[in-house]
Amino acid sequence: GAVTPLVYSFPNTVAFYPDCLWWTPFMMESKVLFDEAAKFGLGEDCCFVRAALGAYSKKAYFPKPDLCIGTVGATCDDMNAVMSEVEFLGYDIHYFELPHRHDKPQDVKRLKVFLSGQYEGLSAKLEHVTGHEFDLTRFEETISKVNRMRGAISDLKGMLGGAGSPLDSCVRRNDGRGSRRIDRRNAMGGIEMLNVEFAPLSYYGDLDECIDVIEDVRDTVKSRQTRSVGYPDQDIRLVWVTPPADPQLMNYIEGLGGMIVGSEYLINQTTPQILENGDPFDSLAESHLSGSLMGSMGYRTQL
Repeated sequence: GAVTPLVYSFPNTVAFYPDCLWWTPFMMESKVLFDEAAKFGLGEDCCFVRAALGAYSKKAYFPKPDLCIGTVGATCDDMNAVMSEVEFLGYDIHYFELPHRHDKPQDVKRLKVFLSGQYEGLSAKLEHVTGHEFDLTRFEETISKVNRMRGAISDLKGMLGGAGSPLDSCVRRNDGRGSRRIDRRNAMGGIEMLNVEFAPLSYYGDLDECIDVIEDVRDTVKSRQTRSVGYPDQDIRLVWVTPPADPQLMNYIEGLGGMIVGSEYLINQTTPQILENGDPFDSLAESHLSGSLMGSMGYRTQL
């Protein structure tokens, strides 16, 4: 997700996030991808992300990529195993190393320099794959669009869980017994918001259209809140930590009266605004340093 802005800075590119195929077995109610991954030794002791290996092997879920960018270092060990097997299958992989962030101020400069070098190496690889040189003007235009999308998502999260959310703009109604209670209308369901939050990982294949959709969703939610329209009887405030393996769990929780007002899906590197001027690789590195997988659990709890 953090390298996607650089990918889209090159012409005629589409970024895809195969990790999210972990949801496919649950949505399709099928173990086909898990069974395929098991043939390579990744069985039930491995994370559900092993479904991505099954998809690579079957060659039936997405076109063969011209380049795979695999992250190593301070990231998901099981996804590392998946990418190792994918390389064995004959796919071209560029490894991008993430250093561990100790969450101390003195680390920032050193790690920023290291990550900037990783981005510069990735840019050179993209030049080779696409046949186009890195273009600073196009990069700055792309970053401007990415920041616009991230800003809209930040607005949405604030509307649904922060000041100005349904918790602060409630209406009262009669409960049928002569008393009146607060009616907290949830203007947007958990699964819808999860889909929005995952958009910055790959922009779902089309950055411009993704921006249009997310801004429309934001405006729709604002309109719902103004009119007190939404899901009623969700009075239990919840923060969801780590993406659910089966998204339907969110529906079950909401059916039992839960309202998801916050989240930490291990993709925090996709949330900060990226500096639009200055050294491009330093800007990407500084943004990437907010990644929640790179540091301590204490860092995650403070998000």
